[in-house]
Amino acid sequence: MMAIDLEAPRADDDLDATLLRGVADGDSAAFDELFQRYYPLLRRFLWRFCSDDAIDEVTSDTLLTVWRKARGFEGRSRVSTWIFGIAYRRALKAASAARRHDRARSIAIDPPDTSSDTARHETAQWVDQALDRLPAKQRAVVELTFFADLSYPEIAEIVGCPVGTVKTRMHKAKQTLKPALDRLATTLSLGGRHD
Repeated sequence: MMAIDLEAPRADDDLDATLLRGVADGDSAAFDELFQRYYPLLRRFLWRFCSDDAIDEVTSDTLLTVWRKARGFEGRSRVSTWIFGIAYRRALKAASAARRHDRARSIAIDPPDTSSDTARHETAQWVDQALDRLPAKQRAVVELTFFADLSYPEIAEIVGCPVGTVKTRMHKAKQTLKPALDRLATTLSLGGRHD
């Protein structure tokens, strides 16, 4: 995956900034549009950190915080980075309160049966299960890198740590996922047979 050039503006950055300025001025139409843009992205991101029951609550809480604190946005980062940072912190609080994730789980998942008609769906589910077994901080780095298409400096700002720590978390996540992904690759090359 190609890293994002933080100096080059993304197409949506200007729109996000315009909408957030509107939100800061109390424009409910701007908030509605920002809400529509970010609600599905936040739900996908938060799915990794929150119980099913908490996803909507944390997503709504994140967007309510955006509404309340829009005037405080200083523009030192992209709007998307700021919003994902709020979501990340809210998710960690929710996960901690619920004590939902056991960070010591191992990846011991049977690979999908790739010979069936639902092979693509099963493979996606299997990868999701493998990702779900990562510790929350490693999972956040993987999610933000590959699903939100953010760079390491952006991720560092969101999760509140140095860029080197982000790189370390990604390295550890890859090491943890490697056996599971190797098993998946072997299964796929054998046409769905498990040994």
